[in-house]
Amino acid sequence: MNAVTVAPPRLVTSRPPRIGVVTGYMPYFEEIMPGDFRQQMADRGRSTAERLEGLGDVLFTGLVHDHESGFAAGRKLKAFDPDVVVLAPTMAAPAGYQYAAVRDIGRVPIVLLDIHGLETIPRDYTAESIVPNSNTVGCMMINNILRREGRWSPVVSGPAAREETWAEARRVIATALVAGRLAKARFGVLGRPLDGYLNVVCDAGALAAATGASLVDLTPAEFTDAWRGVAAAEIQALAAAFRETYRVDVPDAETEQFETSVRLCLALETVVERHGLDGGTFNCRDEFSVGNPEIGVIGCLANAHLTTIGRPFTCTGDIITAVAMFLGKQLGGDSYYCELDTPDYARDAVLCANTGEGDFCQSDDCDSCTIRLSGGESGRVARGCNVKYAMPERPGTAIAFTPRADTPGGHVIIAAEGRIMGTPETGLNLPSMYFGFDSGPVGPAMSRWIEAGATHHTGISSGHHGAALALIARLAGIGFERI
Repeated sequence: MNAVTVAPPRLVTSRPPRIGVVTGYMPYFEEIMPGDFRQQMADRGRSTAERLEGLGDVLFTGLVHDHESGFAAGRKLKAFDPDVVVLAPTMAAPAGYQYAAVRDIGRVPIVLLDIHGLETIPRDYTAESIVPNSNTVGCMMINNILRREGRWSPVVSGPAAREETWAEARRVIATALVAGRLAKARFGVLGRPLDGYLNVVCDAGALAAATGASLVDLTPAEFTDAWRGVAAAEIQALAAAFRETYRVDVPDAETEQFETSVRLCLALETVVERHGLDGGTFNCRDEFSVGNPEIGVIGCLANAHLTTIGRPFTCTGDIITAVAMFLGKQLGGDSYYCELDTPDYARDAVLCANTGEGDFCQSDDCDSCTIRLSGGESGRVARGCNVKYAMPERPGTAIAFTPRADTPGGHVIIAAEGRIMGTPETGLNLPSMYFGFDSGPVGPAMSRWIEAGATHHTGISSGHHGAALALIARLAGIGFERI
C-alpha cells in the first residue's frame, strides 16, 4: 500500500524511467520454417516491448540476428541511456549475438524474460515446433555468459497467455529500474556533519565503486549565490501554493520567517535542478543556512519540500540515510526521515521522531499537513519553519543503508517490514509515529536492527518492500539484511 494521496505543489523535473528491450533470433533454422518466420519473431519482440509500456519509456531495438545487429542494438541502447535492459530471446538465439548488444552497457541492470507461447506440449510436437518455442535455450545461452562476467540477472518464466506472468515481469522490471536509477543517482552534500557524527558519512569513491551513485559536494558560496538569485515572484508563487495545499500556521507578524523559509526551499531546489541531484543532505545549522548571515533560518521546511516533490533530503550531513530515503521514495512514494528513538514495550512498537522534517506524501489528509514556526522544537532555537502531519496507519518498511565491511561491495541495505501505527498522543509538535516490527517483539527487533549496523537515522516508507530491496541489493552487487 502506497500513501501518496497528498499532491505536492509541484515536482522537480525528472525524465521517466527508460527500458531497453533486446530480442535475440537465430537465422540458422529459417530453411525449415515458414517464409514469414523472422517477421513473426520480430512481432513477438515488439509485443513484449508493448507489454512494458506504462513503466517508462520503452525502446525496442529490433531483432538481434547476428553480431552486426547485436552491436547496432548496443549503439541504440547507449544513445537511449536505459535504466534497465530486458533480454527476451524469441528462440535459441546465440549468446554472442545477444552479448554484443549488452557488452558495453556498464552497470545497467538486465532482466531476462523466458515467456512461452505454449502451456502444454501437444501430441503433434515436432522438431519444427521446438524452434519458435526454444526461448528457454536462448535465455540459458546468454545468462551463462552474463554469469561468467560476474553479472547476476533475475529471470521471469511463465506462459504468455497468463496475466500473472506479465504482472510478475512488470514487477521485477519496475524494481530493477530502481536499481538502475541508484547506479546513476547523484546525491548533494551541503554542509558538514555534526561534530563527531562519523556514523553518517561514507567515502565517495567506495560508494561509487559499490553502487555507481555519486556524491556532489556543494560550497556555501554557490548556495548563497542560489539564495540571492531567488526572485520575489517565485517566493510569492510557492508561498501561495503552500497555503493552497497545506495549512500554514504562522502568525501574520511572523510572515517574514515563513517567506524566508520558502526562499530557502527555492534555493535548495535551484541547486538540485542545476546539478541533477536525486536527493542529498542539507545541514542547515552551519554556513549553508542558520550560520549564514544572509540566510539565518532552519532548513526543515526546505528538506521536507524537496523530499515531498521527489528528491529526499536529510539533515546533519547524513548522506548514507539519503541513499536509504531515495530507495524508499522510489519504492513507496514517500520517505520519512527519523530516529528510531524509544521503544514502547506496552504498545510493542518504537517511537520514531525527528526535528521537523517530513514528507507530506505520507499523509492522506491535507488538513493535517501543517507548516509552522520551529522555535525550539528542533532541539535548538532557530528562526524559520518546520512541518507536522498525521501518520495514518498502514504497512511500512524501515530502510537503512551503510558501509559494512563484511558484506558484498562493502555496503548493505537493511530493511525491517512492519506497521506504521499512527501518530502518538504526545507533546511532540513534529512528525512522529509508532512503528511495530513484523519480525517480532520490539525489544528483540531493535536488538537485531542495531546488530545489523544501521545508523541512528532511518527512512520509513509506506508499504512492504523487503523483497524489492533484496532484489535491488543483488542487482547492485551489495549486501542485504532483513530484520
